[in-house]
This record gives sequence, structure tokens and C-alpha cells, in this order.
Amino acid sequence: MSRTKILIIGLIVLSFLFAVTLRLGHVNRQSQPEEPQSYAEAGSFPGWSEGIAGLLAPLSPKVQLKRGTNTYQTGDSLTVSSGAGSGIVLTVSPSDRPFRIATFERQSGQLRLLYQDGTDEAESLNLDEQSIDLPHRTRGDRASLVALKQGGMLQIVCEGSVQCHLVLQ
Repeated sequence: MSRTKILIIGLIVLSFLFAVTLRLGHVNRQSQPEEPQSYAEAGSFPGWSEGIAGLLAPLSPKVQLKRGTNTYQTGDSLTVSSGAGSGIVLTVSPSDRPFRIATFERQSGQLRLLYQDGTDEAESLNLDEQSIDLPHRTRGDRASLVALKQGGMLQIVCEGSVQCHLVLQ
């Protein structure tokens, strides 16, 4: 088969995939809010953006969390004692990367993740205070937070009577 035919077939397949994802995005959009800020408030994002985020997640820079002398990285587990309002506070280490993503997967318990970044840059990007409850009504047991270059503080609060456990992805 000639290179031209392979190129044409590849372009046809790419066009088909584009049309399918465009159609899926249009179907999903009918039940979604119109303003970008309302997506964050509703706790859901357009289907195509979640798919792209899932594909790019392994390539994105990760956070490193510190608590005293302990350092937590991708794949590490965190346990938070049970009891209403009990929790731990972790430091998100500074980095030379402009942003990093911390993805957590809940294993047990009801959790609230509260991230604070006191920099002007975070405030201008509306990333100075991020709060997520797990399990989440639309995202289930996974949640992600964005940390900027300077880092910040992450508080993990166990809100139920069962000991809470989550994994840093």
C-alpha cells in the first residue's frame, strides 16, 4: 500500500474520531451548565475534558506532600483517624514546575480535602482555596487538586465515624 493511501486512511479515521467526540460532547453539554465557573460549582466537567485529563494525567507533574519528617508521593497511602472533624495537615512542597496535580482516591470513610495557597497568583486564578468532599456525588472516589509553584497547605478531614483512608495517585 502506498504512503498516500495510508495517509488518506489515517485522516479519515482521525476525522471520524473527531466527529464522534464532538457529538458526544454535544450530547453531554445539554445537561451541563454554560458558564465555566458553574462546572466547578456543580462538580462536573464536560465529558471530553475528563477524557483528555485521564489520558494526560500520567504525564502531568505530581505533588509531594510532607508531614513532619514523612514524605508522601504517588502511590503512597494516607490514613486519617476517625471521629468528626479529626484530620491531618500536610505541606505541599514548592517546585520548579508552574503547576502540579494531586489526585486522591478514597479507600474508606468520608473525607473533606481543603487546600490553601496564599499567593497572589493562586488568588488571581481562583485556586487559593480548593475544597472537595469524598465520596463526591458525581466523581465518586477520586478527586484532584491543583498546586502552583510555591506550594501550600492541605488539610484532610475525616468526617465520619469510620477511619478514613486514601491513596495519592
